[in-house]
Amino acid sequence: MPTQGSQATQDTQPAEPEERSEPVEELPLEVSLSNIEYQDIAGLSGIVQPKKRYRPSKKEISDYKFTQEQKEQIAEFVKEHPTLYDKRDKQWSNPRAKEELWRELAREFENCTFQQVRKYFEARRTDFGKIEKEENKSGAAARQRTTREDEVMSMWGFLDGHITHEPTIPSERFSPAPDVATPTMEIGGGESSSGDMSGLSVTSI
Repeated sequence: MPTQGSQATQDTQPAEPEERSEPVEELPLEVSLSNIEYQDIAGLSGIVQPKKRYRPSKKEISDYKFTQEQKEQIAEFVKEHPTLYDKRDKQWSNPRAKEELWRELAREFENCTFQQVRKYFEARRTDFGKIEKEENKSGAAARQRTTREDEVMSMWGFLDGHITHEPTIPSERFSPAPDVATPTMEIGGGESSSGDMSGLSVTSI
């Protein structure tokens, strides 16, 4: 049976504070669902990085059998849209603008994808650049073009001045440098030797 003293001790003990549940503030969702397609969630740096877009290799894209008329149509379309070949165009660095143009052109051909149209153009641009570089090579003798080369240069002539060629480095630049003779010094009686200097200190000289 508790005594009167123990009862007083229990009455004087402070009551434990009641736990209060505070409402949790909901943070706003700053990345909308429409943006998830083009952006990654911010990493440790807090910077939202653009999502890398996958582009299939040329080997993964099947060739489309364009007719001669369709080839001319492609060349004319590209010529009318400098965004696809002129680096000075304000939309040159906008891949989405380019893709939309390729899609617009691909819709002109049955069962054709924009990758197939773009692949055809890039192949012709490479052909044009090779022919142009060969003909502009200094010291190269004039040569007769083939029928195919004539067709490429005639149809894609507007690409002239829009293809950057890497400078050719002469093979001499890669040849090993000639051996440089080790300088010798005359010591004492005039005999030249590079090995005799190894045992001499600055003080002794």
